[in-house]
This record gives sequence, structure tokens and C-alpha cells, in this order.
Amino acid sequence: MRVVSAAILLCAALVLPYPARANWTQIPGRTISAPAAVWSPDTQKLYVVVGGGNNRLWFTEVGSDKSATPYIDIPIIAPLPPALVWDPVLHKIDLVVLGSGNTLWFAALNTDGSLYTNWKVLDGVLASPPALVWNPLIGKVQILGRTADENLWMAALNSDGTFYRDWARIAGTSPSSPAAAWDNSLQKIQVLVRAANDTLWYGTLNSDGSVYKAYANISGNTMSAPSLMYDGRANKLYAFVRGGDNEVWFSRFDSQGKSIPVWQPISGRLREPPAVALNPVDGIAYIVASMPFDYAPGIYAFVADFPVGVPQRSPQRIALTPSPAAKSAVRYDLNSAWWRKFYAFNYNDIKSRQGGNNPPGFLLESLTSAYAPSYFPRTGGALVKLWLSTGDFKRARDVLAYTLDITARAGRNRVPHYVLTSGQLDMIDQTDGQAAIILAWALYARQVHDQMFVASTYQQVASLMDAALAPPYFSPSFGLVRNFNFEHYREERLWDTYDILTQSYVAQALTEMIEIAKSRGDAAHAQKWQNDKSILEGAIARKLTWNFDGQKVYAEMFDDKSTTQLFLGLSEFNFGPTAAGWKNVDPKVYAQTVNALMQYASFVWHGNRVISVGFSKGFDPVPITSGKLLAWQMLYFAQHGEWDQVRQTLSFIKDEQQRNNQPRVFEAAQVKISPASVDVFNGAGNGEQTVWMLYALHEVAKLAGAKPL
Repeated sequence: MRVVSAAILLCAALVLPYPARANWTQIPGRTISAPAAVWSPDTQKLYVVVGGGNNRLWFTEVGSDKSATPYIDIPIIAPLPPALVWDPVLHKIDLVVLGSGNTLWFAALNTDGSLYTNWKVLDGVLASPPALVWNPLIGKVQILGRTADENLWMAALNSDGTFYRDWARIAGTSPSSPAAAWDNSLQKIQVLVRAANDTLWYGTLNSDGSVYKAYANISGNTMSAPSLMYDGRANKLYAFVRGGDNEVWFSRFDSQGKSIPVWQPISGRLREPPAVALNPVDGIAYIVASMPFDYAPGIYAFVADFPVGVPQRSPQRIALTPSPAAKSAVRYDLNSAWWRKFYAFNYNDIKSRQGGNNPPGFLLESLTSAYAPSYFPRTGGALVKLWLSTGDFKRARDVLAYTLDITARAGRNRVPHYVLTSGQLDMIDQTDGQAAIILAWALYARQVHDQMFVASTYQQVASLMDAALAPPYFSPSFGLVRNFNFEHYREERLWDTYDILTQSYVAQALTEMIEIAKSRGDAAHAQKWQNDKSILEGAIARKLTWNFDGQKVYAEMFDDKSTTQLFLGLSEFNFGPTAAGWKNVDPKVYAQTVNALMQYASFVWHGNRVISVGFSKGFDPVPITSGKLLAWQMLYFAQHGEWDQVRQTLSFIKDEQQRNNQPRVFEAAQVKISPASVDVFNGAGNGEQTVWMLYALHEVAKLAGAKPL
């Protein structure tokens, strides 16, 4: 088979309007290779084998709820995944793996991961892992593989690993491993291969390897080896490939090759080709793939259950409706002794941590060893909002004066990332932190009659605003503001991106600064900032929105270092408009964004629904929350009259603080790990989380009509 046809991109044509949803679940433990998977009709279980960091193979069983048993070490040194097939004669798992020098090894496994037969060396050398097919006509395992010259070969094995039929050259070439499936309707072997130009070719072989139906180019292409399954109930073939966007793409077609495959994206961020195994009873394809994990560095195996023979599950629709009774309940809660004590303790704690042995505007960020003794200006922006809300204007001014002073001492038009108690500065470039201070200063200037302070600092703050709206952060031709070091839970690292939190802060900072410039007779700045604001808010509407589940939502951010590809997920930072108080946010798009978070990224813990820190398209949410996220969602729901959700958030906070006997606000929590329920809270007293919680509680109490906290 030599291919001359041009590639047809999977994302270009013949796809469904919206991506299908696969619910990816992480299998604990890292991997260094693509996984392998097999379904057992005897146990009705999925079995997965991956390569570990010590060049060993590891085995796990995956249940119907996608929970995995602890990995079991398979005794062989082989970093590449094996080919797996269910052996209905032995009622075991047959596997073939490439060892050192690409030699082939055969063994049979019990369903507990132990060896049923010892490893046996097979004649032959392959260039990549083979495909295995159980042939019921001869009662043997057939093995298809590719050699270094990209030619395809086939052999048949007895259950003890001896050759029933020796290697024979078969039609076709491929730069990747072939995919194969036994077709019960034709009693033939169906083969799907990737060609040198990434196109897909499909053919049918007899049991002896001769051609029954010649290879033909089908629609679609792939970056790596494809996967193929046959469903006897539906008499359909199911193909799964890794597309050029690193998502999984799926198609079904008839075994006669008469139907043109129509591809649809499922989701994912694959590093290697996917492995698939079919549960034919329920019509569920289990997809196993290696991907990065959003909340921890490294590569992990993920599993998804994707319906191929039944309609897909729809996300849960969660109604959010205003309720006068719920508002009264929130008012009653916040007037209670517990909430007033909780608020007062944390409020006084934050007051005691500002100043003291440090300058008056310095806030000690952490009470644990998680941070060196330090102040983060990003937290200072939220702290000023708290002091303005409670009327403590002197403390607000102290924070601003100190932050502007350390910025001036740094000699750059950039707010520091943090400052140690020693006075040493860290100047990592974080635009959201700079915008938070600019906005805090502008709010202070507009609310507090402090003309001397405002006059003495206006030029410095205006210069900081100008710097955030100049290269390399902003160009009118692109229209969004770049954040070179956006701190995120995702992969626990800094992202170089354009995110909705930063855009919201800059947009609202501009709104406030324009009015201050006008009041000071600074027409040049007022006009320039108005122009920048129009460009920025227009770009947010055009470039930082996407169609999710049929509705337009705000994107969380762009992919790392990208100006074209959005990160297809939502997170706590989608509450950026609430955190910044961005007045020109599109209310419909914002409401749809929060509704999507509720449907796809919320979880129920001890009867209370809260939104998690985030999810990626096609992934189940990681049930982790944070203090500031709880604050932002509570404030959003209160501002929009959705008091029942406010009450659930309050109940969640109270329950967990009491359950852990902790008076200080928690920073973060991982509250559920399948299959066991786990209640893990940490980071009590984190400055940023506590300040946001206090600010939200104070504002929600006012909105609910409770007595001032």
C-alpha cells in the first residue's frame, strides 16, 4: 500500500457540530508510555497495563465507576506497553511486549495481574508494539506488527506462545503500529493503519493474511497509531485516533466499508495514541490515554467511558432561581453566633497581621511554612477592597502607600510579585497583581476624600496603568493583555497566557482610572485609556469566548504561550469579573459561564453543592475548592439573587471548618477521591484566601440585610 491521497484533517469536515463528552478520570500513578487495555467478558472488567518510570510494566483493574485498584508490578523490564487480547480458551489475558532490542515476549496473565504462564521469547523483531486479535475460526491469537522498513507482517500463536503459523508478509506499510479487529459477520480480520502522510487506510484480511478487501483511503487522519474495535451487536467498527489537536476522534462505519466514516471529537490532551476496549453488553467503549494532569506535574493514565451503542449522558441541569425564603435563611445564618464569631476571629487575625513589626502596609501572607514570611501585592489589592468595604480607610491607605513605595524602590514600572520581611523583592512579572493594585488605588481614590495622597501618587499609578497597556503586555492589534506568569492550580505552575481574570481587572481598572483622569483634568490619559478600554473589551468579546455545550461562555485563558488556541476548560478564574467588579461584563455570557461551571465543575459534599477549582473539556472535575473560589461564587450568587446557592456555600464552609475544628479560613481542600471519600483541608490562614472570604461575607451580609459583621 503506497499512499498518494492528500490528508483530510479531522477537524475540517465531516464532523458533528459539537464535541462529544467523555468523562475522563485519572488513574493514580504516572506513566512513561501509551497505555494498553482489554475487556474481560468473564469478569465484566477493564484491565490496563502501563509503562512505569522504572521501565517496568504495571497492571490495574478498572471498575464500572472508573475507580482503579492499586498497580501491580508485572515482572519484566519493558517500557513500551504490551498488546493485550482476551483469550477465551484460557480465560486469561494474552500479552505480547517488546523487550530490549525490540525482541518479542509472550505471556498470559490472570485477571489479578499475576502471571499465568512465564514469559516466552518469540521469534521476530518489530519496530513498535503489535496488534493482537483473537481468531475464533482457528482458536488462536493472531499478531500483526510492523518492521523497521515499515512493512506489515502477521503470525498466529498457540495459547502457550508457540507459533501456530509463522510470520508472513501481508499487504500494507505504516510508520506506526497497525490496529486490527476480528469481524464476526465476515469472519475476517479488519485492519486500520496510518500512512506516511498521516491519512487513514482500511482493509480486510483473511485468516491466512491474504487480502479479502484491498486497502482504501477513508476520511480523517491521525498523528499516531489508530485503534479499532468491532461491535457484533451493531455489526459496526469503531475507530479511535489521536487527531492533530491531540484530542481523541471517534468514528463508526460498517464492516463492508460502504459507509463513509464521520468523525467527531471526544476531548482530551493526548500524549500518545489511545487504547480502547469495548464492553459490548452496555455498548460502552473504555478509552485509556496518557495525558498531563491539570493539577500536578507529570504524565498520567486517564480512562473515559464513551457510549458507542447508546445515547450519551447529558450533563446535569442545575436550576438557579431567586428565592425570598432562601434570602431570609442566609440572613438568619449570618446573624447567628457561629458566623459572627468566625468572621470576627479571622477579621481580627488579618488586622493583627498587617503592620506590627513590619511596615504598616505589610500583610503577613501565611502562618505556615508554605511561604517564606512575605507580603503579596496581589493580596494587597483584595485587602484594600476589604478595608474599603468595612470603612477602615487608614489601613487601606497604608497598604497602597507601602505597595507603591516598594514598587518605586524596585525602579521598574511593575508591581513586585512579593516582598520578604527583610525587604527583599521578587519581581516575577504578574500582570493580574499589578492590575489589582491599580484598581485598588482607583477605588480608594474615588471613595475616600484623601486629595493629598491621591495627588501625590496619581502619576505613579498612571504610569503603572500605561505600562500594563504597552508592549510586551498589550498591543492594539491583538487587543488582550498578556500575563507572563499566571499562577494556576492547573499543573501547579505559572502560565504565559491571556486569561479572563487579568482582562477583568485591567478593564475595570481602566473604567475607574478614566473617571479619575477626567476629574483631574488629564484629558490625554482619559482619551487614551478610553480607547484602550474599547479595544480590550471588544477583544474579550471576540477572542476570549467560546461555544460550550451550545452556549457562548467566557474562556478561562489561552493555551500556554498561544495567541490562537483557547484552553478548553473553565476554572475558578472565570469568576474574574466578580473579583474585579468588572461593570461591562456581558451579563448573558457571564451567566452562561457560571451555569456551565455549575453543570460540569460542581460537586456535592455532605449535601452542599459547590464549584470546583476547574475542569478541562471532557474531564470530570477535580473535587478541590479554595477559599477565594468559595468567596467569589458566594458573592456572585448573592449579587444575582440566587440565595439557595449562597446558603449551600455557607453551609459547606461552616461544616468543613467545624468538621476540622479550625477557626481560620482554609486555603484549599481536596474533599473526595474515588472510590473512598476523603476530607482533606489545608493552608489555614492563607492571607489571600482569608481576605477574599472576609470581603465576600461582609458584602453578602449587606445584600442579605443581615446585621453588619
